[in-house]
Amino acid sequence: MADVKVLESLNDRENVSIGELMTGGICNVELSSWKDFMGLVLDECDLFVGNYGYRGQTKDQPLKPSLYRGPFGSGMKAFETILEPEIQVNNFINSSKGLAELTDGDSKDLWWSLGQHHQLKTPLLDWTLNPAVALFFAFVGEKTDSSHRCVYWLDYRGIKTFIQNNLDKVVGSKFFDNVMKKSKIKSNQENKVFKVSLSDEGMHFKFIDPYDHNNKKIIAQSGRLALLPFVYPSIESYLNEVVEQTAELYLLKIKISSESDDRDECLRFLNHMNVNYKTLFPDIYGSANHCNLALSIKGYYGI
Repeated sequence: MADVKVLESLNDRENVSIGELMTGGICNVELSSWKDFMGLVLDECDLFVGNYGYRGQTKDQPLKPSLYRGPFGSGMKAFETILEPEIQVNNFINSSKGLAELTDGDSKDLWWSLGQHHQLKTPLLDWTLNPAVALFFAFVGEKTDSSHRCVYWLDYRGIKTFIQNNLDKVVGSKFFDNVMKKSKIKSNQENKVFKVSLSDEGMHFKFIDPYDHNNKKIIAQSGRLALLPFVYPSIESYLNEVVEQTAELYLLKIKISSESDDRDECLRFLNHMNVNYKTLFPDIYGSANHCNLALSIKGYYGI
């Protein structure tokens, strides 16, 4: 578990602005450049050496799984009821018969993680154990109207320990009462499914190790998947409500200024570290996008 005191060493660094520890163990750090981020990774061992998760995003936006990002396009409605995840995963299982190595007897977690990497709307978010991989995903997208690119640091083992020490609050009666107030229970059938869902440990926040699929992409990216409970629209809202006030640090949002947006320089550096489309996506998709990126970035191949 990471004590917030680990941030004190950052105060003396140039081009680093540290916010106050907020509800839920969340803190914002603003950096002037991707180089400052790499400096943190190299120098701040208490923060960047250990079992932490990282996620890169091109813009500053909530950590929200695709299933909870409504309204969807193509006529799909926004996530509204507790039945949506159950309906979605069951439909996927039925639609995938004969197409996947998994069977009806495999866990919902495995089906969710399979669908996650085939464009299925899921309650999962992709994370990596490698901060350089997260930096790649933060910078590989073209510049947006957002003033920052973001890399998120998550103490998932600390959150797991918190859950184990506060089971009643997280998945017990207090959690059930809180969810009942939030959810739109419309029928006895929904209430029945709701109780079954709560009895499944998959309905509280957790990290999933998806290696059962032998998915080369996930292995190459040192990937992990975070499952978010259905009643919380984002990881931030989950921490705000479940963890509340704490002296522990659980989520660090590292905001890297995109004003100068030295994207090409960052991606050239990562390519020399062998972090690129070709290594992170070991298939034709990765090879093609690696070549496409080289067309737009001078000196990407070092020549």
